[in-house]
Parts: sequence; structure tokens; C-alpha cells
Amino acid sequence: RGSLRASPVSPAGTRAAVSDKFVVGVRMTGTEHMPGGITIDESTRMARMAVEEGLDYVHLTGGCWEAARWDLPEEDNTMLAEGQAMKAALPIPVITPGFHKPENVEAAITGGGADVVSLCRPLIADAEWANKVAAGQTDKIRKCIRCIACLQRVRRNLPLRCEVNREVGMERYRPENWRINAPGHKDFRLPG
Repeated sequence: RGSLRASPVSPAGTRAAVSDKFVVGVRMTGTEHMPGGITIDESTRMARMAVEEGLDYVHLTGGCWEAARWDLPEEDNTMLAEGQAMKAALPIPVITPGFHKPENVEAAITGGGADVVSLCRPLIADAEWANKVAAGQTDKIRKCIRCIACLQRVRRNLPLRCEVNREVGMERYRPENWRINAPGHKDFRLPG
């Protein structure tokens, strides 16, 4: 069996560099979804070794460059099986991505596919996604259409934009987003 101790970027190396109160996690591929690629058995085995070295959580991803459709899925629940396998094998929290629909998020957590879910594109399309879900206003969520225009722009070193939310990238111009406690703001006051 191999050891992760040799690497300065291992959980043990990271744990040695920070206090015990510091949370150490890793984002790792569950399955690469290609011949000869990493399988869920291999990634689970690596995650178990990392837990022994002090890892606090695993944040899953899927696919690889040759299987990008798994990294940017066009439907929900594509990484649910990997999340279930990791949760069954590990004593630490598992973060599972790949969800856009609130009902699928709840089912993943209650059904054992995730301790936590991560959202990216849904929050770009609607930064109030979680607040609307919590308020029971899922019908008011501005839905991501999974066009990937947001990420294509970032990969070309262009500012983030969204096809369904034209305010993305313009937040600094909206007064409701300004920090009233920032020096220079007309309502700024020092505490005390």
C-alpha cells in the first residue's frame, strides 16, 4: 500500500503546516468515465488513505478532459452514484456537485448521495437560488440553461457573464451590493 506522507501537499503535510482546527479537504475525481481512467474504486481507496492522513472532507468532481460532459453535466444526478459510493466508504463529509433542481438536491442529501451539494452554474444564473429554495419560492428561481457560456468566457480570460442573468459581472454597479461599512462610502462609520 502506498503512502501519502511523501508529498508536501498531502493531507498529512497540510495538517502539519496548519493547526488542528483548520479544515483540510480535497476536490477529487470520482470516476473519469473513460477506458483506463480513474474508477470509483480507485478514488475511494485514495480517499480512505487521505482520511488516515487527516483529511476532513472530499469534494467530488467527475470526468476528465477527454470526458468533459461529466465535468459539466447537462442533467442532474450525474455524480450521485459516486457520491453514494464515497459516503458509504468514508467517515467524513462528501460534497457532491452536479445539481440544478432543488428537489434533486434534497433527494441526494436524504438518500445518501451527499452530505453537502455544491452549486456553480445555478448560482451564477441566480445568486439568490438558496434563499429562494429556503423561502419555498422555487418557481422564482432564474434557471441555468446549461449553455456553458459563463465558463467559456472565463477560460478565454474574459469577464464572467451569463446568458440568463445579464447582471452577472455588473454587481459592483448596483447600490444594493455596496458595502456600507467600506471606507469611502457615504454612510461609513467606524465601530464604537
